[in-house]
Amino acid sequence: MAGLPSPQITLASCISLANLDHDSVIRIATQLGNELNAVHSGGRVHGRLTSANVLIGTNGGKVCVTLLGLSEGGPDAVSGARSPDARGSDVTLPGAAADIFAFGTLLREMCTSLRTSGQPIPDWDKAIDACLHV
Repeated sequence: MAGLPSPQITLASCISLANLDHDSVIRIATQLGNELNAVHSGGRVHGRLTSANVLIGTNGGKVCVTLLGLSEGGPDAVSGARSPDARGSDVTLPGAAADIFAFGTLLREMCTSLRTSGQPIPDWDKAIDACLHV
């Protein structure tokens, strides 16, 4: 990462500060996807995933992702979770579909931040499209 201003920072802050580089974005996306997989495999959903509740830190010089605000219940605890869609309005999606949609939105936000700062962009168009059309 281009240089974290503190030991931990939200992904939202990294995006707004254009404080991301190509390699860090790949690591963040991979870890975030793995975290969501683990949550869903455990029968839970996040339900309100945004860049503001993805915490980015470093451990031994490596980027580490932590999800904040996980629901306490099972898959039905956040059925009908709301995720912003590509047009900025709200869409109600059931359970894990809300997380998948939000993951696609986060991938797109990270790519936009990279583009803004002149960094190379990962070829995620198909993945983003698949996530946004769950």
